[in-house]
Amino acid sequence: MPTEPQPIEYATLREQIEGLLTEGKVHTRTAGEWEKVETYWHIGDALQSHFHGHPRAEYGQQVVRNLSRDRSLSQSVLWDVVLFRRSLPTLPAREEYGWTHVREVLHLPTQDQRLYYLRATQEGHWSTRQLHAAIQADAYSRHTDSPGAVPPDQDPLQGQPLRGIDCPELAAGA
Repeated sequence: MPTEPQPIEYATLREQIEGLLTEGKVHTRTAGEWEKVETYWHIGDALQSHFHGHPRAEYGQQVVRNLSRDRSLSQSVLWDVVLFRRSLPTLPAREEYGWTHVREVLHLPTQDQRLYYLRATQEGHWSTRQLHAAIQADAYSRHTDSPGAVPPDQDPLQGQPLRGIDCPELAAGA
């Protein structure tokens, strides 16, 4: 005779369901954020291709101004989209960061820094606030000065996982 499943207490059931709902919301938000990154990369690609046939800077400024007006996107977002596309010539496979993370790293001085922080964000599941704290604490310099650091001429997004990210500000819950 099959045994009946043991009833679990309501509080346990509620906690289980709340956990599943929270996990589902996080997954949905993360998936939606990546879709935005992907969309913006493709917009940047289209803009870059379009600008390639029109070498005058004034033309690009006019296009961005018109698109901003016609599509209700700020000019700064459109210029960031172009910079994003130029920074990453190929769109990486689905990643665990969103557009706010990308914008946080776009204006860093080197490609190595941008890639390092995006990789660290993905591996550490950093919020934008945590990423900002790591940048302010110059975790990149700490990492590149440490033994076993990924050489600057390698693409950290394709390399080994970043281990031992030395950023006490993140441990402090910044």
